[in-house]
Amino acid sequence: MTPLHLPLHVLKFGGTSLGSAERIEHVGQIVALAAGDARIVVVVSAMGGVTSDLVEATRLAAEGDEAYLAVLDRIIKAHDEPLAELPSEQDREQVRAAYQVWSEELEDRLHGISLVRECTARTLDTVLAFGELVSSMLLASVLRKSGLDADACDARRLVVTDDAFGGARVDRESTAERFRGHFAATDTLQVVTGFIAANPGGETTTLGRGGSDYTAALLGADLPADRLEIWTDVDGVMSADPRLVPDAFPLPKLSYDELMELSHFGAKVVHPRSVHPARERGIPLFIRNTFNLDCEGTLVSED
Repeated sequence: MTPLHLPLHVLKFGGTSLGSAERIEHVGQIVALAAGDARIVVVVSAMGGVTSDLVEATRLAAEGDEAYLAVLDRIIKAHDEPLAELPSEQDREQVRAAYQVWSEELEDRLHGISLVRECTARTLDTVLAFGELVSSMLLASVLRKSGLDADACDARRLVVTDDAFGGARVDRESTAERFRGHFAATDTLQVVTGFIAANPGGETTTLGRGGSDYTAALLGADLPADRLEIWTDVDGVMSADPRLVPDAFPLPKLSYDELMELSHFGAKVVHPRSVHPARERGIPLFIRNTFNLDCEGTLVSED
């Protein structure tokens, strides 16, 4: 049981951080280290490239192009290595069984789309859920193998939205109530899916661009957390676009207002709407590089 007096930290990992079995293992090490002196909630995106492939497979299926089958095969193969390497012997059968169910549902859904040659936003959201369901399950398995009590958590049970499929709006009051109820009832470290949610009728929705960051920020604000960490593949908010300016460097500190302004003008490290919940509660936001732990990244706060 995790002592309740410990601070609560929410850690979010994007797709590049979870791009392979080796990277998921590395993320597990980061989480295990953080769990040494804090209660941890983890939020994850799908493995790198999987969401884009799901969108592409759906587009091709809706056009009646059988090339969607090759993309589907690529999606399945992307998970083969993690499924073989990451779960413990004790976990492997259960993890593979869950994956088998989800992959068969995905194949059936895409086949149906190819038959009717149409894909609504509602159907696409259901397809896109696949990536995060798998990544959350894989990371939870890695954490259990390292000795932590961890479970994958399907955010569709917690995040309540309207019916705007593809870019749903969160019902903050209902979602906050579900967050608090769920986390008050468990001491198990939760690995939460990032941008999938559900409307009041239980239909799958997605939160659109920046949705995983937003879910992490809402968790941080509503639980509330003492610290929110966004783990990505850059050293923080950079002084300039490093693709254009070779000597760009990470800014050590920013205010919430400065980060939102930079985000609106094209900085893509954090989506602007993800800043608002942290700002409401005054929760310090750290932007860190999964692949450069020596870099302290950028701290975003009121100052």
